[in-house]
Amino acid sequence: LKPLIDELKMERKELQDFSFHYEEKKNKYNKIEQMLANERDPLEKQCGSLQRKFLQEERAYHQLIAENDMITSDLEKLRLEESCRAGKDRYLPDFRTLQELYQNKLMRQENLAKQLRKQQRDIKENEEFCIEQKSMFANLQNLLCAKTKSTQSRHENSNDTPIEEMGVDFGASQMLRLHS
Repeated sequence: LKPLIDELKMERKELQDFSFHYEEKKNKYNKIEQMLANERDPLEKQCGSLQRKFLQEERAYHQLIAENDMITSDLEKLRLEESCRAGKDRYLPDFRTLQELYQNKLMRQENLAKQLRKQQRDIKENEEFCIEQKSMFANLQNLLCAKTKSTQSRHENSNDTPIEEMGVDFGASQMLRLHS
C-alpha cells in the first residue's frame, strides 16, 4: 500500500505543478487578451472613421467625374454649334444649328399650349350645353325604360307577340321596336 500512497503523492504533486503552470499561463493569456482588446477598440473606431472618410472622398470623386463628363459634353456641343454657325457643318438635315432646333421645338410647344388653352376655353364655354345634353339623354333613357316596362307588362297581360320577337337585330346591337 505504501508504494501506491507514494505514487499517489507524486501524482498529486505533479497535478499541483501542472495546475500552477496552467493557472500562470491562463492568467498570462487573459492579460494579453485584455491588452489586445483594449488596443483593438481604438483601432476599430479609427478604421470606421477612415472608411467613412474614404466613402466621402469616393463620392466626391465620382461627382467630379460626372461633372467633368457633363462639361466635356457641353464643350463638344459648343464646338459643333460654332462649326454649324460658321457654315462648316449642319446639325441635322432639317436644322442648320442647335439654336434653330431649340427655337423650332419652343415654337411647337407654344403652339400646342395655345391649342390646349383654346380647347379648354371651348370646353368651358360649352359646359352648360353638355350638361343639358347629358340631362336630356338621362331623361330619354328613363322614358325608354318606362316605355319598355309598360310594353312588357301589357304583353304579359295579353297573349300577343312576346317582347323578344319585337326586337330588331342590327349586328352587334339589338334595338327594341315599341308599338303604341
